[in-house]
Amino acid sequence: MDDQDQNTPNPIEGALKQIQSWFVSGDFEKVKQGCEEILHVSPHNSIAQDLLVKAEEKLGKNTTTPTFEPSPIPSHEMPTEAIPGMASSSNDIDDDLIASPTGAIPPEEMEDIEIQEEKKPHTLFINLGILAGLFVLGIGLVYGYNAFFKEESTTDDSVTDETVTDETTPDETVTDETTPDETVTDETSTIDTASTRNEKRLANLEAIEKALIEYYDTNKQYPTADTVNTVLVEQEFLTELPTPLEGDVYTYAVYENTLGPNQDYILSAPFENDDKTIGTWTTGGNRFEHTDYNNLSQLNVTILHPTMTEEEYLNDNGGRIPRTDT
Repeated sequence: MDDQDQNTPNPIEGALKQIQSWFVSGDFEKVKQGCEEILHVSPHNSIAQDLLVKAEEKLGKNTTTPTFEPSPIPSHEMPTEAIPGMASSSNDIDDDLIASPTGAIPPEEMEDIEIQEEKKPHTLFINLGILAGLFVLGIGLVYGYNAFFKEESTTDDSVTDETVTDETTPDETVTDETTPDETVTDETSTIDTASTRNEKRLANLEAIEKALIEYYDTNKQYPTADTVNTVLVEQEFLTELPTPLEGDVYTYAVYENTLGPNQDYILSAPFENDDKTIGTWTTGGNRFEHTDYNNLSQLNVTILHPTMTEEEYLNDNGGRIPRTDT
């Protein structure tokens, strides 16, 4: 008979195992209900008392460990869903067997489970903090790398610029050394030679020709021989009429054509050849078509001079018209 009682499973032990599994899974309402039912049967069961306190703490209740007085076992059966395998009994149960049920989780291990559950959020925050620190460290390394190599590159560029500047210094010195040559050129340009005189004549003819073209654009004809010496300056096509070199004379001849009067002109000036003979420069119309372009006896031909009139020129030359080689 004693052997049969020892082989019979202890219902409190099975109930406590179920309650502990509810606690681990976080179903604290069932833990609380099951512990209260066990304490009605066995008020001094320390495991049930421990689990009840922890379940109420999890549920947000601050209560002290209740002390249950022995009371008659209810006549109705306990819910089998809450505590499977446990049946109602009025028999006294040995507290020593309940206090240390075989296979039950000791209170110390229950505390470890609770501590591990509490550490989970802390571990998550620690991991997030580590990731954030690594991210900031990575940004710092990239920034430092860029700053270091950019500064080094800038330094190299500045060294190159200084080198180029130093190399160009001799060129500037050479430029300064050429200044005396320019001075010599200015001095030689004042020397009176056939070349410099021809350059002066060409520049004068180009200035007069430009004024004549602008006059035509405005008036749709060229000035007459009687007005050419004054009208170009009066209408501000020239600030002053160019003065020929001493002994020179510039002639101006104006002609009519199918477009009307004063529609063509020829300018002429003497020109010194390399063999020291005197030739003639002309610009404007065709001098071979108008062969009298420098014949001052013609009414359409005159001299160009800022101060001398045609009559004064003829008187100074004995009434003769100067001729040049054509």
